[in-house]
Amino acid sequence: MKKVMTQNKAPSSLFSILLEQLEYAKGGIVYLAPERLQKFDPLAIASLQSAGLMQKSPPLIDILCEGCEQACIMPVQIRNDKKDKPVAFIVCDKRDDIGRVPMDFSRLEMQIFTLAGLADWLALTLPTDRSPQEIDAGILYNLGAVTISHKRHDVFLCRKINSSLSLANGNAPILITLHSKDQHKRYPSAGADSLIHFENSKPKIDYGYLKQAVVEHASSEEIALEIGLVNSEIILINHATGSRKTLAKPDFGSNNDSTFEHLYANAGKVFTEKQILAGAEIKGLNMQKFVEQLGFKGNTRKLFWQVSKKGIRFNRTATFKQLDALKIAPDTLS
Repeated sequence: MKKVMTQNKAPSSLFSILLEQLEYAKGGIVYLAPERLQKFDPLAIASLQSAGLMQKSPPLIDILCEGCEQACIMPVQIRNDKKDKPVAFIVCDKRDDIGRVPMDFSRLEMQIFTLAGLADWLALTLPTDRSPQEIDAGILYNLGAVTISHKRHDVFLCRKINSSLSLANGNAPILITLHSKDQHKRYPSAGADSLIHFENSKPKIDYGYLKQAVVEHASSEEIALEIGLVNSEIILINHATGSRKTLAKPDFGSNNDSTFEHLYANAGKVFTEKQILAGAEIKGLNMQKFVEQLGFKGNTRKLFWQVSKKGIRFNRTATFKQLDALKIAPDTLS
């Protein structure tokens, strides 16, 4: 039993180290030289290699020269010797007493762990409905769609989360980050360090963890949508996508302008038509047409208004929980 646990722990430990380094790796590529690989368990390396998570890189064209104490990064030359065997070397142009510095070919052959490789493995293993598409080089991939609890979700893999990240083109998007501590407030997030575990030295997906991330986000009381009012301009602010959309701009001082300003200042309260006329200081109002004239139709009307012959109520915000209950994807309202 102890042997199995040790076998599982080694790949998991190596995978965690590589995820940490991938976060800061230029271009989303971690390079692993042979001398560095010797520090890791061979079983762990073989596990990641067989899964395609660790791959052989093309031969390096620049490398750290060991010809002297200056340790310069120099281009590698490859030529055939008299026996037509390829040899590698560096030509020093920094000092007159060095000349050629022979290179061991093994130093040029590295293993790589990349965001692209992780994206390929996730899309194949989840599985999604297509191959990954790179959205932002070395940063963000669209992995395709999966179905969770009978609902279709577009899945994205992100190396670094920033405030400008938007998945507005995704359908009920799920964000896979490198680490579970990296959560995005707009989208359900799952860290690759928790989503991927190892059984008998083989990487597996924890589908329960992924489903839990979606369920918890859907039950969030956090505000997903908000209505703003600036200089008579009515704006739909979509916190889920980071977008803003003008719904209407009634003429300043008009019945619609005065009525909405009154309701906006008293959001959440129910008013009869008589109370509206008195509060907004207007003479007449068709409450049904009034809502439509302000650009609230379909799902936006359903989320922000309750209208009947007896009264009207305007709600300034809508939560993720409300959206999920009404089966409304926030991205469809941008």
